[in-house]
Amino acid sequence: MGTHGKGDDTDAMGFDPQRSHRRRPSDVLYVGATVVIGILLVAWALFR
Repeated sequence: MGTHGKGDDTDAMGFDPQRSHRRRPSDVLYVGATVVIGILLVAWALFR
């Protein structure tokens, strides 16, 4: 439903695809921690 006009169907949700993204050092930390945890879980599953 939402509003009709110049925009598209994401206007009602507040999603702006043109918004700039600022990279932060914590982004790298989160991705690195997720990769390490994933590798540890796979190793645990294989060598259990």
